[in-house]
Amino acid sequence: MDAITIVIPVFNEEESIKECVFNLRAFMAAAPYLVEYVIVDDGSTDRTRDILQSLGVSYVSHPARRGYGAALKTGIGRSSHDLVCIIDADNQFFFYDICRLAAFAQDFDMVVGARCGVLVRRPPGHHVIAKKFVSCLLGWIFGREVPDINSGFRIFNKAVLVPYLSALCEGFSFTASITLLMLLDNRKIKYVPVSYAVRRGSCSKVRAIPYTWVFITSYVKIVWERIRK
Repeated sequence: MDAITIVIPVFNEEESIKECVFNLRAFMAAAPYLVEYVIVDDGSTDRTRDILQSLGVSYVSHPARRGYGAALKTGIGRSSHDLVCIIDADNQFFFYDICRLAAFAQDFDMVVGARCGVLVRRPPGHHVIAKKFVSCLLGWIFGREVPDINSGFRIFNKAVLVPYLSALCEGFSFTASITLLMLLDNRKIKYVPVSYAVRRGSCSKVRAIPYTWVFITSYVKIVWERIRK
């Protein structure tokens, strides 16, 4: 039986975490994988930790909020299996897609759940425009389609991912940055279309202007470091 570690970063998800854990356990119990769960609570200030305790699941807790990327780094560092899946806890993604993505993991360095479908949480217009612009720009530069630059649903081989961790930021641009790094190294990336739903709980924690600024500066830093090398 193949083994997989599922890393779930969590911050103030009291409205979604119970459903997330219940549905994930139920689906993966019937999946052909030996599953390890690594839930990382990134300093939640609501009832998230209490709910996790009541569910009897093990989790790692940051004493204070460090960032989405930091939570992923903690989870990946604690994973025991070679195959690692990262997925958000807000129930936007459908857990049956984990097996769909994992089916490509042996042939690709990174498999990304590229968001599509009719049940879409529409972000602010400038987010859509910015992401579309960057996707098209990267596609033009690297000569390959980049349909989703910052999806939070991905599967990696841990040995491929770990060398990149020190170069990745601890905020929301973690996923976009790993996309750029793997493109720069001509890694094999597979995009699998997945449906996603309106998020459960509070609105998105991403703030447009700060996120866009960090996004741009992270890309510039990554490219500059590679040029220097």
